[in-house]
Amino acid sequence: MAEVLNDDFVDALLSGSGTKGTYGIEFAKFVDSGARGVKVDLENGVFAGKKATSVRSSFEIARKKFGEKSDEHKAVAEAIRVIAKDEQVYLINQNVGK
Repeated sequence: MAEVLNDDFVDALLSGSGTKGTYGIEFAKFVDSGARGVKVDLENGVFAGKKATSVRSSFEIARKKFGEKSDEHKAVAEAIRVIAKDEQVYLINQNVGK
């Protein structure tokens, strides 16, 4: 029988594995959430231990790829800002009002 893994162990495994495609998935989740802004968790989960500048760059690539899907996607992608500040990364959707 298979052993069930606890969340901490799974997070540790994921933080050491490649994140190909993860940025695109997380970017799309942010867009779908309707949130005005989020802080990317660099301490837990798939981005744990990654440098803010690297995560920002990878989210910028995901943003550009998202915008290539259609004209509608392009308009959404152009309204999203990826900001690295004080060793943190933020995604801001400028289309969402205050």
